Amino acid sequence: MMARRALKFLYCHGLGSSIHNRTGQALVTYFNGKDHYFERLVYTNPGDAKKVWRISEWKDDIKNRIKNDQWILIASSAGGHCALNAARELPENVKGLFLFSPGSNLNMSYCDRIAPGAAELLKAGKKLVHPASRNGYPALVDYDGFQSFIDTCVTTSSGEIGIECPVHIVHGKKDDTVPYQNSLSLAKRLRSKDVEITLVEDGTHFRKEEYFQAMNNRSIAPALLK
Repeated sequence: MMARRALKFLYCHGLGSSIHNRTGQALVTYFNGKDHYFERLVYTNPGDAKKVWRISEWKDDIKNRIKNDQWILIASSAGGHCALNAARELPENVKGLFLFSPGSNLNMSYCDRIAPGAAELLKAGKKLVHPASRNGYPALVDYDGFQSFIDTCVTTSSGEIGIECPVHIVHGKKDDTVPYQNSLSLAKRLRSKDVEITLVEDGTHFRKEEYFQAMNNRSIAPALLK
């Protein structure tokens, strides 16, 4: 019998976060002792209160890291936005997606959920500092950056979304940052024949133990080893 090949997993965190967040740390523990390779991606600009953030830089960081091999991307929030684009643009390199509360289907109202009144300030040309979550980095943001985030989401295209690899989405029903309905809409439009979504009843935008139970209960890895 042919030996199972080891898989490569890359974790991509969201805005205001870092590789040291609770999800990243939990993933290190999760993969400890497993045969697969796991890495937390360090973005060129993970977050900086003095340098304006751009989602395009994050996507480029992911694509540059995965372009020479095959990977499964694990991504949360804004990292999910980039991972979805990378999967569509480099289908030979992205063999699976596991997304925690992916930042899709968003508009400028997101800014007001983070800080009331932020959207109008950004439209007026102000730069604001996106707050850091636990163990995360603050990020300097402007209107052009958020508009680019909105405009480059995979959901802005019409019809089905050309992502064919296995996709598992986990989203909390009490997420007041990215509504879980956004993920339901995303899942319906993916071309992939292997899409699963797990809704966590009391889950928020941040990690809960149930998110990792979902990884144990329905790993996307077997589909890649057929």
